[in-house]
Amino acid sequence: YRFLHGFGMLLQVTKDVTYDNVTIGGNTEMGRDSGGFADFIHGSTVAGTVTIKNCDFDGAQDDAINIHGTYLQVTDISEDRKTLEVRYMHAEAWGFPQYHVGDVVDFTSQTDMTPVEDSTRTVVALCDPGEGTNMDGTPRSQDNEEDMRTIVVTLDEPIPEEITVDPENNYGYVMENVTYTPTVIVENNRFVNINACGILVTTRRPIKIVNNYFDRTANASIYIAGAAHGYNESGRVEDLLIQGNTFVANPSSSHFKAQGTIRVQPEDGRGVTPDPPTA
Repeated sequence: YRFLHGFGMLLQVTKDVTYDNVTIGGNTEMGRDSGGFADFIHGSTVAGTVTIKNCDFDGAQDDAINIHGTYLQVTDISEDRKTLEVRYMHAEAWGFPQYHVGDVVDFTSQTDMTPVEDSTRTVVALCDPGEGTNMDGTPRSQDNEEDMRTIVVTLDEPIPEEITVDPENNYGYVMENVTYTPTVIVENNRFVNINACGILVTTRRPIKIVNNYFDRTANASIYIAGAAHGYNESGRVEDLLIQGNTFVANPSSSHFKAQGTIRVQPEDGRGVTPDPPTA
């Protein structure tokens, strides 16, 4: 691929994807340095395993790889605490299904980014964006933006009393689709002239980043995040292996130099990295 406009390859509510021996980079014979306008590979809400190996990434104007889930904000709770309205919060990402009947979900506090104890539940019914009825019984429409931003989900058991609705959407609770959190393997790839991060990844399942070459990533070569604000890119990281990689001149941007080649920075509902929990 010589140039990819927008996201190069978008994975959205899918499963088990492999990229092997893929090359993305500008056609230097024509004087072109950019391989793509945004992320080369962007995965949002993916199940199974994402494997990216033996690839050459050169000249991304955003991240070369970004794999994450999506936190939806809890905006309404039924009296029996089984049915919820959850909302896509970012202006550029809404209107598509996020859950299926049978999917497992859980909840995270926006205040400190910690999981809510005993909050794992299974989806038993739902109204996708613009479909079915709202929690007050009024019909939902695909012509109504707010209806397209929200999903009504019924779970198999009541959610914990701790979970409440915050009118300001900064100190409330967010829900993640656990079923669609992938194992990620990034191995034997080359990342050069990347205008943001080489790899941005947030998932609770195993992450393996081994034997890659990074040269001139403007931001961190490897960024471990998870945010309950802004893009609401979800996924607490629990099992991460970074081994045998080569880093050259990273971060190359003076703006990011102080933040390190490998950056770990979850962000709460205010966009602040919370203090780690005390023992």
